[in-house]
Amino acid sequence: MHTPQPSSTPADTPPTPGQGGGGSAAAVDAFIARWGSSAGAERANYQIFLAELCDLRGVPRPDPSVADEAANRYVFDKAVTFPLLDGKTTTKYIDLYRKGAFVCETKQSVERPEKDPLSVADPTAPKARRKSGTSVRGLADDNPPFLLVIDIGHSFELYADFSRLGKVYTAFPDARSHRFALADLYDEAIRDRLRTLWLAPLALDPARRAAQVTREIAARIAVLARRLKAKQHDPESVAWFLIRCLFAFFAEDSGLLPKGAFTDLLVSMKDSPDQFVPLVSEVWKTMGQGGFSAALRTRIRKFNGGIFREHEPLKLDAEEISLLIDAGKSDWKDVEPAIFGTLLERALDPRERTVDPQQFLGIEINLRAVAIAEVVLWIGWLQWHLRDRKSPESFSEPILQAYGNIECRDALLEYDKKELVRDESGKPVTRWDGVTTKKHPVTGEDVPDDTARVAVERYVNPRKAEWPQADFVVGNPLFLGKLRIQSALGEGYAEALSQTLSALPRHAGLRLLFPITLGSQPRTVRRFGSL
Repeated sequence: MHTPQPSSTPADTPPTPGQGGGGSAAAVDAFIARWGSSAGAERANYQIFLAELCDLRGVPRPDPSVADEAANRYVFDKAVTFPLLDGKTTTKYIDLYRKGAFVCETKQSVERPEKDPLSVADPTAPKARRKSGTSVRGLADDNPPFLLVIDIGHSFELYADFSRLGKVYTAFPDARSHRFALADLYDEAIRDRLRTLWLAPLALDPARRAAQVTREIAARIAVLARRLKAKQHDPESVAWFLIRCLFAFFAEDSGLLPKGAFTDLLVSMKDSPDQFVPLVSEVWKTMGQGGFSAALRTRIRKFNGGIFREHEPLKLDAEEISLLIDAGKSDWKDVEPAIFGTLLERALDPRERTVDPQQFLGIEINLRAVAIAEVVLWIGWLQWHLRDRKSPESFSEPILQAYGNIECRDALLEYDKKELVRDESGKPVTRWDGVTTKKHPVTGEDVPDDTARVAVERYVNPRKAEWPQADFVVGNPLFLGKLRIQSALGEGYAEALSQTLSALPRHAGLRLLFPITLGSQPRTVRRFGSL
């Protein structure tokens, strides 16, 4: 029995761009000339076309089929069996199948306009797309990440489901560019995309690319944040500075700013760090209000949204500018919005990292976390529209809006004010800060450092917080038992909770208070969940 060779199994490591046998300009010319004139003979042509496409991209040709269907991991005419209502079965065939990579269905339509083969809608395309999706459901042990629909001699269409559930395949990489013509094979990026689809399809997953961006730049951003805080900049200023830098990188890579404009400006100042503050300030001010930027020598659209309400950057030296330049050279266009939150949190005091950047936020007590959450949500919204056939020019100005839909306040309590608790002599009463520890001189264990003190506060007129109207509520409340609430959040806060939520179970922790508070709201929420 023939056993497929190891080359039949895709790898996770992407191939080197621009390489691979048969990818020369002459080979592309010959392939397009040979197949551009073919028409109306799918069954006669598809195996030859696909085999020569493999040669063009320097990937293995399909293996011969064998009697053991489970061994047919990369073959033409892969048999898939479907049950019928009468208990019998029917067998259908996938034009080309590669386990763990793709299902490929081919067709060959009538002649298309030579200058623009994608300009005329092909009525057979939806049928081929549905057939490929149905074929996935017939595979016993595989939900490949890609569906590939090829109109021989005319066009290619890519659809992806990186969840590997085999249920929802969406246009890849987006609805504007998932379909390309035969002549687009002249584009090296298109050829590399096809080669990667064959050899390492999961390397095309945007989430993996986003993770790669994180690995490339997280260390540089962390070093820059530490350097800035070492210069005695407060964490809020550092966080806002990084927010504006990172958003500018995203904007230039997604077409909302001229390509590479902000990074090129940084490069021009590398040896003249004294120019950094005035030039970057001018760019950010113009991003906030719109207009011509002298620093970038071009008109900038109005962003607004509160991000650039303040536009004065922190002063950087040449080495710190280089750290920013290295970060800007990464591709920020498809980065997952949560990564922005992860990177920005590095600039915050670890004790204040109360926000999980993967949450959808509506109420947050930390002012800096509110700013991060707003940026994360806006970037996600912009990416969604850019992937849904929207061009960067389609956004009306201002591109961002300051809706104020993320409220900076306590999610459990409302109160008129906070007062310092004073002793009989009028001095403020203090307590252990609930965080700082020291080593016990005997046991060596971490124990509370009683010299780390914070003032005790009293909450005046405490009452239940009213939450915004919502269909779905998702939160990430702290895991604090009843005894830890007092040490971590303060006696005054614990007392205010006790007064306000008097019907609480005796040992209710902080996490339990959120669904209890939700249940007391005058509305019906469809779903509630915690992370």
